[in-house]
Amino acid sequence: MPPQLHSTRRVLLAIYGPEVNLRLLKYTLHLCQRIQAGLEVLWNVNLPDQFFQDLSKAGIVYQVTRNKTPWKEDAVIKYANSHPAIAVVVVDSLGTAMEQWNQLECPLVVAKGLDEQ
Repeated sequence: MPPQLHSTRRVLLAIYGPEVNLRLLKYTLHLCQRIQAGLEVLWNVNLPDQFFQDLSKAGIVYQVTRNKTPWKEDAVIKYANSHPAIAVVVVDSLGTAMEQWNQLECPLVVAKGLDEQ
C-alpha cells in the first residue's frame, strides 16, 4: 500500500448532476496523485464504492461532504474560498453562472467532455 498523502493541500471535487462521470473521478484521483494533495468531495449523488477504494489504495486522504440538494456554484466558491488548503477546484461543468467563477481564489478545472474523448 502506498504511503498516505498527508499534504495540507486539497483538491475540491464538486459534483452537480444526478449522475457522476466515472472518468471525472479517475481524473480527479490522478490529479491528487500528481500534485500530492488530499481530496474533498462535495456531492449529492451516490458515488461508487470503488472510487473510495481506489483513493485508499492510492494513499489519498479524503473527506466527503454530502448535501441533500445539488450544490450551487456560489456555495462551492464560498466553500473553496473559506478553506485555504484548497489548491484547485474540479467541476464537471460550469453550470449557468460562469461569471461567478471569477470570484474563485484558486485554479478551476472544468472536466466537461471527458466522455467525448
